[in-house]
Amino acid sequence: MAKLTSRLAPLLAQHQAGDRYRQRRSLDSPQAASIVLDGRECINFSSNDYLGLANDPAVVEAFCSAARQYGAGSGASHLVVGHHHIHDELEVALAEHTGRDRALLFSSGYMANLGVLNTLLKKGDVLFEDKLNHASLIDGGQSSAARLLRYRHNDLSHLELLLDKHYPSQGSSQGALLAVDGVFSMDGDTPPLEKLSRLCVCFQWQNKRQIYQAVPTHTLHACSLSASSWQCVLAPNWALEGRVRAPSTACGLRCITEGMQ
Repeated sequence: MAKLTSRLAPLLAQHQAGDRYRQRRSLDSPQAASIVLDGRECINFSSNDYLGLANDPAVVEAFCSAARQYGAGSGASHLVVGHHHIHDELEVALAEHTGRDRALLFSSGYMANLGVLNTLLKKGDVLFEDKLNHASLIDGGQSSAARLLRYRHNDLSHLELLLDKHYPSQGSSQGALLAVDGVFSMDGDTPPLEKLSRLCVCFQWQNKRQIYQAVPTHTLHACSLSASSWQCVLAPNWALEGRVRAPSTACGLRCITEGMQ
């Protein structure tokens, strides 16, 4: 234990000296615009509860009702005995709402992006990502078997250089995938999806090989689960419908998901 402490102590000191030492603070109220944090009433600018669902009376009552009927936890993963008919109903409703054939629930947006990227990519494939993508997309790419290449934020010229150099050649068994946020959560800006899709189409035509396009995250929760807003965010001024292969989203980010494995 002493050896471990001596190893960690200088690292901890570096974080403290660089003002990078973070500590948890205790919340004494539900999520809202005004919260009680460490005993003080504060205006909340830090929550990810964008839609205000975390303390919405109807959502709270639905959770209570479901807990009384199904218990407080799933007891297992979806593939064992943890998949309830209410999960099926939600997946069907989300698919219909977004105009997709199917929808698949994950316990969080983070796990969804890890799952999607690790499923779609295999050894030898190439994954192109924006440098400011959410950590879940970066981690998903790094944990996959594919080669991860990151282009400068919203810099299509840099992406084109990477595509030109690393795009799988005709006849190769390699695949390619472009993954990008629908809304970049730290800066609040959006990617040029129309231009990104056209660039992908151009490389597909030149190389006669498919490149699967944009896996946007942070989309639905940023537009109030509105079908029209989904279209506006996903396809601004251009018909991207059918081109974006695997949209991933966090619905009502930070809404409690315990028991949904």
